[in-house]
Amino acid sequence: MTAGALAVCAGELIALWKGPAPAVWRIGLAAGLLLASRLAIVHLRFRGQRIDFDWGEGALLLCLVLLPTPWLTLLTPVCLAAAGIVLGRPSVKTVYNAASATVATAVAGTAANALYDTTTTALSWRLVGALGVAALLFTVVADLSASAAIALSQSERLLPTLRVGVGMELLTGAGNVCAALAVVAIARFDAWLVITLPMLVGAIQITYSSRMRAQHERHAWTQLETTTRAFTQLDPLAVAAAAVTGIAELFQADRVEVRFRSPNGHNEHYSGGREGLAGPAQDPPPDGPTLTVPLGRPDEDAGTVTLHFRADVTLNARESHALATLATALAVALANAERYETTRGFAEAKAQEAVTDSLTGVGNRALLRDAGAGVLAEAVQGGRAGALLLVDLDHFKEVNDTLGYDTGDRLLVEVARRLTGSVDGPDLVVRLGSHEFAVLLADAAGRAPEHVAERLIACLDEPMVLDGLLLHAPASIGIAGFPGDAGDVRDLLRLADVALLRAKGSATRWVRYAADQDQPHADRLATVEESRAAMANGEFVLYYQPKVEVRTGEITGAEALIRWHHPTRGLLSPDKFMTAIEHSALVHDFTLNVLRMGLRDCAGWLAEQAARSLAVNLSPRNLLHPGLPDAVLELLRTYAVPSTQLVLEVTETAIMSDLDTVDTVLAQLRAGGVQLSLDDFGTGYSSLTFLSRIPVDEVKIDRSFVSRMLTSSRDDVVVRGTISLARGLGLRVVAEGVETREEHERLVELGCERAQGYFYGRPMPVEVLRELPAILPVGGHHPRPTGVIPVPRSAQASEPAR
Repeated sequence: MTAGALAVCAGELIALWKGPAPAVWRIGLAAGLLLASRLAIVHLRFRGQRIDFDWGEGALLLCLVLLPTPWLTLLTPVCLAAAGIVLGRPSVKTVYNAASATVATAVAGTAANALYDTTTTALSWRLVGALGVAALLFTVVADLSASAAIALSQSERLLPTLRVGVGMELLTGAGNVCAALAVVAIARFDAWLVITLPMLVGAIQITYSSRMRAQHERHAWTQLETTTRAFTQLDPLAVAAAAVTGIAELFQADRVEVRFRSPNGHNEHYSGGREGLAGPAQDPPPDGPTLTVPLGRPDEDAGTVTLHFRADVTLNARESHALATLATALAVALANAERYETTRGFAEAKAQEAVTDSLTGVGNRALLRDAGAGVLAEAVQGGRAGALLLVDLDHFKEVNDTLGYDTGDRLLVEVARRLTGSVDGPDLVVRLGSHEFAVLLADAAGRAPEHVAERLIACLDEPMVLDGLLLHAPASIGIAGFPGDAGDVRDLLRLADVALLRAKGSATRWVRYAADQDQPHADRLATVEESRAAMANGEFVLYYQPKVEVRTGEITGAEALIRWHHPTRGLLSPDKFMTAIEHSALVHDFTLNVLRMGLRDCAGWLAEQAARSLAVNLSPRNLLHPGLPDAVLELLRTYAVPSTQLVLEVTETAIMSDLDTVDTVLAQLRAGGVQLSLDDFGTGYSSLTFLSRIPVDEVKIDRSFVSRMLTSSRDDVVVRGTISLARGLGLRVVAEGVETREEHERLVELGCERAQGYFYGRPMPVEVLRELPAILPVGGHHPRPTGVIPVPRSAQASEPAR
């Protein structure tokens, strides 16, 4: 195309020598029109370059009427060079503009004269058509050459660059053509009317400028609105991408860099252009001027936005304000997105923590409940079968007792790792409690749960080396299938637990649930339901066994023991019903009922000036209820019993169930003034460890040591050592199960403070307790109260003290 244009120019110059010279006034008028058209311009910036829109098409048409094309081709570079000098443009740009306009003029003039002689004096539609073709060709050639120059200098593609100016070119070109045709028509009608030309040109110039600026402003505000709307996203990367793209497009920057200091103290760097964010291997910014504005308010140190250009750029007031507004909005958007990411990450971590066992990293009971419900529902819909395997470590207690809890914890971590590695991907491994795990087989197709159980047992039988010690973790497994055995996770756990009890004594160490195994559980359920009704009917009563000062016989308090006046079975001792209640959801309400009855009786004997404390035993599940302290303190306020008069007895086994929760519950009880007693001391996991960790007020020596201290030197040493240890720690000591004078006298010799047992008094109703004298004759025998169930020595050790 360039070669063709040059050929046309050469042809026009050759024709110049052959044709006659036009009148001087025509040459002068044409030169003036060409010069004026290049001085009356509208400016528009594009990617660091300034694009000028002028009256080139209009001047061309008028000059085609005034001069032959060869003369016009010769005159064009001279006039455009002069205009460039007047405007102070660089010489390279002036020469390029003159050459481009000359080629466009030659092409347009040649094409127009080929259609019609444009210098004719007659005004006709053929002349209008020829001039229209000339204007169109001039616009196309001029715009192509300008766009090619910009694309080449900016290393851009030609088509996007051409699209930017084509709208403006069409607008100005159409206006120029109309104005030129109007002038031609006026001149043909009456030459004197040409004097109105300056006013017409001025009006059109003002219209051009207003329309072009309005269009540019409209585009800028639209782009600003689009960019700021994208700031509502909550992904920091998406916000940064929208900012980089929008700012580059809005201000025609070649590169935009955002440096952001997040509220978390992290420094983030985003860079890119109109195509979006650049990757790690991005090109370096262009060598050229930069414009940097702060993010956020001036008094903040939130970062900066830097715009890179290839040429000098000066923003007008509107652009400066828009950039500052964008920078402020971007700082807020990035900060909000960062906070959202932090909050979401924290929420996800807490949600994960809620379903994850903190020690082993596998799931916990909550995860089994939630995920298991979905697995069972899918199994029912898909007609699949699965199973729940309840895994219990057989001798884990001995590891804790012998090697300590740290070693026990590491053993549990290794067990979890082995279980996880021994099941398939869709299967779920969770830790349910201290040394109890569960494995949920999502789909048992092609593998029998019994075979999986054997594989798990075998992997746990492999020795483990921890701290240089060779340890074993043998396990028993109970299996319950779904949907055949049960349709929800809670029932599956219950049935697997029934099977696990059988597995403990089996040769295979695993047992699959069968309906005939569940009768004991059914009996326990019946007992629990009866107990619930018995509480409502007031069938439970308390008996009290006195605690005395060993040397003086003074009654210092009484331990509450629960009895059930069953309507058909008579008076029942705790061993007939407490096990079922302690393993049910009724245990919390039952304990509060016992406390309610005991505090009511305690308030009665305190009113009679009998300063005797009330002791009530708590089960392990009571200590896992976070609402227990508030409920106990509320009952103390209701019955106006000083909190120091209540002694809650806990066992080491109860304390071991969940250390964090138990510590919190016991600390709240102590803060409320309630006294704590460590029951059955010496029979738990690590008695000395707990005495140093749990803030108790009293230690009760287990009756098994007291009953054998006269015949076993080892037991005598245990009793003597416990008394000495408790005295050194400032704790009270109570000896349980004292039944003979000899046992009483030995406790006096050892310096034991308090004791309880049949030697001082059997369990009795509160009415009988209140009739006892403040000081019992030490060694005296007191008649058994009416209605008290005789409990032989062998049974006393297992009687739950309620």
